[in-house]
Amino acid sequence: MSDKQVAEFWFDPICPWAWMTSRWILEVEKVRDIDVTFNIFSLAHLNRENEQYRDNFPKSWRTTRVIMAAKTKHGQEYVLPLYTAIGLRIHLKKMEIGSELLREALVEVGLPVELADEMDNESWNQSIIESHERGITLVGNDV
Repeated sequence: MSDKQVAEFWFDPICPWAWMTSRWILEVEKVRDIDVTFNIFSLAHLNRENEQYRDNFPKSWRTTRVIMAAKTKHGQEYVLPLYTAIGLRIHLKKMEIGSELLREALVEVGLPVELADEMDNESWNQSIIESHERGITLVGNDV
């Protein structure tokens, strides 16, 4: 039995603040007795009523759908590596969010490139919203 504390982290791959904080929590995990579980958050769902953010909705949905598909089809252990591979391309390499970025990230983590085809599959939205809402239930809407 582990004495480690469990920490849950919610992220949307397009969010620069979540990206920076995720890199920090991974450093913390190296020096503290914590195990971090990464969960999907949706900025598109959070801001669904806010016209100001509407242009980012497709980016949010596309990245989270691919990660949810990978998690569902291949396991939780792919969530963090895929988030990292996608996040590096978005936040450091400044790649446009689309098929090329997603396919590169999938190849990097050893997942089938066909998962990129899930980026426009709205059937993943409900699972993403459920993950999002579980996080909101813990901390409230003011995020």
